[in-house]
Amino acid sequence: MVVHRPDRLGRTVRAIWRCLWQIEDSGAEVMTCAETLSGGGSADRLLRTARLAREAEVDAQGIRDRTQGGRQLKALAGGWAGGPPPFGYRINGAELEIDPAEAAAVRVIAELLARPALTFEAAADELNCLGLRTRSGRPWTGSNLARRVGSAAFTGEALFRNPSRQWGGHATKLREDGTPVFGDTVAISVPPIIDAERMLAVRTARGELSRARRNPISDYPLTGRIRGVCGRAYVGCLRSKEMLRTYRCSGVQGKDSCGCVFLPADVVETAVWRLLDQLLLELPDGHPAMLPGVRVTGSSARLSADRVKRLQLVVSQYERALDSLAALGPGDAAQLIVSTTSPRLEADVACLRDIETEASAWLAELEGVSPGMNPAGQPLSSDMLSLREMPPEQRRALVASANVCVRLVDPAFRYREGTRCRTMLWHLRTGTLVPPDPSDAQWQQVESLLRERHGNHHFRTPLDLRAAFLGMLHRLRTGSMWRELPERFGPYGKVRLRQITWLKAGTWEAIMEVLGAASKGTPAQAWPVLPPFTVHVGFPGAIGGRRGRDTWEGCA
Repeated sequence: MVVHRPDRLGRTVRAIWRCLWQIEDSGAEVMTCAETLSGGGSADRLLRTARLAREAEVDAQGIRDRTQGGRQLKALAGGWAGGPPPFGYRINGAELEIDPAEAAAVRVIAELLARPALTFEAAADELNCLGLRTRSGRPWTGSNLARRVGSAAFTGEALFRNPSRQWGGHATKLREDGTPVFGDTVAISVPPIIDAERMLAVRTARGELSRARRNPISDYPLTGRIRGVCGRAYVGCLRSKEMLRTYRCSGVQGKDSCGCVFLPADVVETAVWRLLDQLLLELPDGHPAMLPGVRVTGSSARLSADRVKRLQLVVSQYERALDSLAALGPGDAAQLIVSTTSPRLEADVACLRDIETEASAWLAELEGVSPGMNPAGQPLSSDMLSLREMPPEQRRALVASANVCVRLVDPAFRYREGTRCRTMLWHLRTGTLVPPDPSDAQWQQVESLLRERHGNHHFRTPLDLRAAFLGMLHRLRTGSMWRELPERFGPYGKVRLRQITWLKAGTWEAIMEVLGAASKGTPAQAWPVLPPFTVHVGFPGAIGGRRGRDTWEGCA
């Protein structure tokens, strides 16, 4: 691999070393155009590379300090330090000025929110009816409007390095204590678009309308990665009455609802995890895994262990040379040698020890990830419990690195809420098959069993019991709803009540024994919880999977 300088491999010492070692472990060699890394002994190459790596890190830090420091000074002087301007303003030279078109929308928003009990969604509809659009030209939505109301036009100041802004492409990088990394927060005064009284009214209305987010985005790792039949993305949503995590289509709440079905989050995530895990297990060893980091094999750890041993040998050789200098006599010539050689040798020993420490840390990480494990230590097996136990951030990293896209393919599917059929649950729990339709002789046995267990009143009904029984079997085989039962089987309400009676009395179980359902028949078709879907992944090497309800399709 040929690069211009070692800083093309990374901007920190650690990143450069690890990139260099991964390339070497693959059997390749790194050559640079501006510097010479080859030639000399192994210790000379290590020291030369370490020097260049330190220079790259210092240079990168200097660039960062100069850039971020310049932005900080510009903000302190009242100028705009970069990035898109707040809504209602535009950049003129180095400062913000009022944008007439957006300022008109700001004044309308302030007037709308001054109305009592007007929600963000209703205000967004009013703006759209007036022909006003967002900066990108799209219609307003309640969430977009709520974010704009917190901007500079409604607060009187723009915050540079805003610690509360942790979304979008311009998030402020924070330390562990929550303070900005590259400088303090700066409040930049802006020309007012609305007066102070109206600002206070808008902030009051915003506080009354806003509420804490109950469904953090990290709790819904498939947000934005599920596409409904209408083509829109699904987002995470908590159904507060049932406290049920779900995904719903973003087009459901519009004026013209798309009607896409909602998805139980636990069910769809489990199905996607199962398919992703199957895909990972089918990848050959050494294939770049979709998980954060690199899927390593035992050979990588062995090569790293050999590297650490070689570094330890080089360090010991330099330490012995340093000890031999310290053992020289007090003669003038000896002292001259010691005074000129020892400082440089001590610096080389310290540098080599730092390299050995980096190599040992890299080895420890590799040894902590055995073959078939991801860097987080989770086994890549068919057991989905390990994936579900991942922290939310790792789950989101998993689907992001795999570029997962789930597409629903059945526009007629409807999720069935309410109490599930007890008879179907009994078949699923016991594993009892649904027998074929009984012959005349078998039906005589079933009828005799019914007369033994139930009185004559059970048969004083216009309902044809044999036709009703065939309808019960038909519904269990097809998984259809009661109201979808064909008329030839009788009124579905009466058929349903008769089946419940038989199940409660134990008659249904006895009928299944008479018909030999333990050994012949078809499995009960449970009501589907998810519509048919496909899972697409976006990294090279994926191959097409099986067709069916839980199908995934690889996309190179």
